[in-house]
Amino acid sequence: MSFEPDSLPRGFLAAVQSKYADLLVRHLGLDAPLRAVAEHALAGGKRLRPILTEAMGASLAAPPAAVAHIGVAVEYLHAASLLLDDLPAMDNARERRGKPATHLVFSEAETILAALALTTRTTMLLLDPAIADAETGRQMARVAAETVGPIMACGQAMEFRRGMHELPEQLVHIHARKTGALFDLPGKLLSLAAGSTAEIARAVATFTSNFGLAYQLIDDLRDRDDPREAHVNLARRAGAEAIRAAAHAALDAARDAARFDTTGRLAGCILWLRGGLDAVA
Repeated sequence: MSFEPDSLPRGFLAAVQSKYADLLVRHLGLDAPLRAVAEHALAGGKRLRPILTEAMGASLAAPPAAVAHIGVAVEYLHAASLLLDDLPAMDNARERRGKPATHLVFSEAETILAALALTTRTTMLLLDPAIADAETGRQMARVAAETVGPIMACGQAMEFRRGMHELPEQLVHIHARKTGALFDLPGKLLSLAAGSTAEIARAVATFTSNFGLAYQLIDDLRDRDDPREAHVNLARRAGAEAIRAAAHAALDAARDAARFDTTGRLAGCILWLRGGLDAVA
């Protein structure tokens, strides 16, 4: 999605992508051979989650150092989840982001270990005393752990259970626990780092859940003709026009929830994603 709304600062998307190209490597803290595995997994991608993290961080006036650590932490979890998803025991993917899947370049064992290393690195980043006091750091680490285990891992397991993804509403539930969880997480972490009120934290949660849902629906629209995605693709189950309407409704709900934002950056992210929706045939 190359469209950049006027409501985002000029060059915002490119600046965030450049910033995290550096930060993601700088914070790895891994030696050979796992460093090369992790760098391969982190290469490429739109950096949508760091972009959203930076936009939400500005809207909540969160400390810049905390925003950066949270953006890196969430992207590490995203990369770890993709490493595991692509394994032969999971989706058996041959390609990721236009290049061979990591387990085909390295070994399955190294891929699993890199995913574990990236996940634990997330905890270390969130506990860093340079970004928050000890109690806030513990709360953020706890929220991240709850996201990885009870939410994301269980969501992935549901996808492999026969009878748990037969209906569209079941797929929505699974997507919320996979794709959606990594949009919800930065909102939760930033609300803690910024010391947001309960009311603002609820608004952020509503914004991220609807933004994440819209993203997944757009992704399903784009991939609806891919036979490898047939069993979990909402657009194939419910029809393209129904999913397109649902994506617009989710973006409308995200816009309404983001009324607390005075920077215009969340509105810009919504327009950016809506541009991607409009571009899908």
